Amino acid sequence: MSISVPYAVLWLLLVASYASSGLAQTQETRPALRGSFLQPDLGDSWTSQQWKQEFSYMKKAGLDQMVLQWTVDSNAKTAIYPTALPGYTQSTQNDVAERALCTADETGAQIYLGLQINEDWWQKYTEDVPWLKREAKLANAIVDELWKRYGRHPSLAGWYLAFEVDNINEAAWTFVDEVKVRQ
Repeated sequence: MSISVPYAVLWLLLVASYASSGLAQTQETRPALRGSFLQPDLGDSWTSQQWKQEFSYMKKAGLDQMVLQWTVDSNAKTAIYPTALPGYTQSTQNDVAERALCTADETGAQIYLGLQINEDWWQKYTEDVPWLKREAKLANAIVDELWKRYGRHPSLAGWYLAFEVDNINEAAWTFVDEVKVRQ
């Protein structure tokens, strides 16, 4: 069985993040909630001071990780940063990813950048393999672009793939064999 590149990369990033976070469980430690999701539209309206205040609130709550839920909407062909993806435009007033990363750099927090969302996911799910392949190819292009733009930030901890597949409807994971990203 082969696994698609985004799933393999996501798995490796999560394992590496967990191992390097010092949270690997021992008898003396317990799992902890370390972060929260933020929808980028909310952060777009924040001033620099409001970003700092958000991270301050997070720190007081014991949180040091933020998942920016998405950076691209592949259905609307928009991004929350100045993108060079063909056919895509920026939908936000500000570069939300840059603001989140800069503030996290200052405060010692970590940011996971969500890749794309697409409302068609709820109708297509894993049944439309050509659609999934297009979305997987786009996810790779987004990662490449985000890494080139933001890879310099020490707070950039990884990626979040919003197309979550449950293991009840896809118990056999047969669709994974069909979805090959880089051919």
